[in-house]
Amino acid sequence: MKSKRIITFSTLILFFSPLFLRGTAGEASAQNIPPPDKQNMEVSTQDAFYPKGDQALYMYIMYNVKYSEEAKQKYIEGNVSLSFDVMPDSTVKNVNIISDLGYGTGDGVKKLVGQLKFAPAIQMGMKVKMNLMMDFPVKAH
Repeated sequence: MKSKRIITFSTLILFFSPLFLRGTAGEASAQNIPPPDKQNMEVSTQDAFYPKGDQALYMYIMYNVKYSEEAKQKYIEGNVSLSFDVMPDSTVKNVNIISDLGYGTGDGVKKLVGQLKFAPAIQMGMKVKMNLMMDFPVKAH
């Protein structure tokens, strides 16, 4: 009695797949394509920031500014806007008052910010100078 063999499509695929795979793998290795370089694919950039966070920065400024007696008597409240450069060595330079509430509040905030250390900006893996503009809350009580 003769036996009938039934060849299914999946059997053909399994049988011939090494032939197809060998051809494509051979082409890739013949071209000598190196694997991607992970070190050069990532572009690391970061803006300058205060390491303890913005809220800690604002609280530090608000409670450590030396307010004038006149500012305390008048309960001066609001924001002082500053522009300053964070240098690659984490220091703050070129502090300028953009908007001020008067009574020496801007100068007090400027003095404190100038003494702080920030994490520097990073571009293409290198520390760089970056200008920041920030509003600082003031409550002279």
